[in-house]
Amino acid sequence: MNAVTVILFWVVLAPYLFPTIDWSDFMSAWMGFRMITLHTVPFLSTYTNLILSDVTMIPSDYKMIAAIGVSYTAANYIGTQAMGAPIYPVADWVNFKKTALLYTLAGLAMGGFFYLAARVTQHYKK
Repeated sequence: MNAVTVILFWVVLAPYLFPTIDWSDFMSAWMGFRMITLHTVPFLSTYTNLILSDVTMIPSDYKMIAAIGVSYTAANYIGTQAMGAPIYPVADWVNFKKTALLYTLAGLAMGGFFYLAARVTQHYKK
């Protein structure tokens, strides 16, 4: 799931976010630094652990990963309503069906990426 999150952040959100950051302002720069670490460190930690440990990913678990990814759709909607503003500007819940579809597809992509990663790790770790 971290891989898809990192890819989506750097490809979709970062191009909108980083031009708005005033790197000379401490709070704005802190937010930029926070976004970089928040969307990169978990990915690096997860894959370093996967490479260095004896963990075997099971391809058939992709269904659970996809379900967890899709469940974020509801969590994001609830968070958006509670905050009174969209969490991500690209999918802002103005068009409910479009936004729900985008988050659902992202969750399914997480399941698909997990399946591929599990197959690759099984191939190399046997």
